[in-house]
Amino acid sequence: MDNVSESFAGNDGSQEGSSADTRSAGSQTGNDRERLRIESGRVIFIDQFLLANQQLSLALEGQDEQAVLGRFGAFTAELAPGEYSIFRDPQDRVMIIYPATEQLSGPEGAGSLPTADEVVDAITSKDVIGSVRVETRAVTFADAALLKEHATLEQYRSLWRSGDRKGARDFLRSKGAAVRYGFNHRSDELRIARSALPGVIALRA
Repeated sequence: MDNVSESFAGNDGSQEGSSADTRSAGSQTGNDRERLRIESGRVIFIDQFLLANQQLSLALEGQDEQAVLGRFGAFTAELAPGEYSIFRDPQDRVMIIYPATEQLSGPEGAGSLPTADEVVDAITSKDVIGSVRVETRAVTFADAALLKEHATLEQYRSLWRSGDRKGARDFLRSKGAAVRYGFNHRSDELRIARSALPGVIALRA
């Protein structure tokens, strides 16, 4: 990773020990399952609890969206309308959003995109666009328009308050969002970078 600055490198600036065949079975299942649908042209990266926090909705009323989200540890970015897959590698502590019509290369064979390691290796400090803070283990990826869908958010809050966290996550998935675990049981700060590859965004702890 000689061309990757510390702003997007791993904790030790290396990827020693990373290998596609060392990923957990649970992670691979999520990689195959999770889909993100974007219609508005913008994606939001946000802790799963924040969407259930009515204080965020109140703070957003009539205010600059990105500035408010930043105070809450969330972030939005441009992303072309379409469906996306979300790859997660717990060994390298990285996630990659890429078009669902494409495929990352790996041990199963060559895909239409480079390997996950190659995608991350090509990212430099100037590609970092923001970060998301994950306090409750899972980060939500959703169309930014979700922030204005008050009935959807209220139903999500109801499920969250009832203690049905899995039901709440599955409800978001039914609305086109994706939910993936972070890499730390306590909290994570995931840096977000835009790849030169069309429709590809990477997140790294």
